Amino acid sequence: MVVTVPPIRKRLGWTPAERIPTTFPLPDRARRPVSGFEDPKN
Repeated sequence: MVVTVPPIRKRLGWTPAERIPTTFPLPDRARRPVSGFEDPKN
């Protein structure tokens, strides 16, 4: 015998949480070259 619970959560206004992003959004612009991290010349 199988007993099920009716989907009462949706009737009470429950909505599933938004999905967690799995990637980092990339900006829609040209990438600037990185500067300031060069090794000091001794």
